[in-house]
Amino acid sequence: MDTTLNLNSSYSEKLPVLCLCSYGENVKHLQEFLSQLGHYKKDINGYFCVYTEKSVRDFQFQIGIPVNGIVERRTWQAINRLTTFLGLELSL
Repeated sequence: MDTTLNLNSSYSEKLPVLCLCSYGENVKHLQEFLSQLGHYKKDINGYFCVYTEKSVRDFQFQIGIPVNGIVERRTWQAINRLTTFLGLELSL
């Protein structure tokens, strides 16, 4: 099953903005992705807590986009590029 994100401009606008206190399957998938990269080392529970926020900030810093701890369009696009490049899977 191909679960690589396809974040063309219209699709990326429909992805949720994830930030502190967000929860659900999208957060769980984000945590799994960050875990695969070694940024997230806590339980994958679907709750965007301070540990998830720090992991997002670390990821944003590492790839050179504005660091704000919020997963919005630019961060989703960076995730897509990296999952494609590394051959990782991320389903949303």
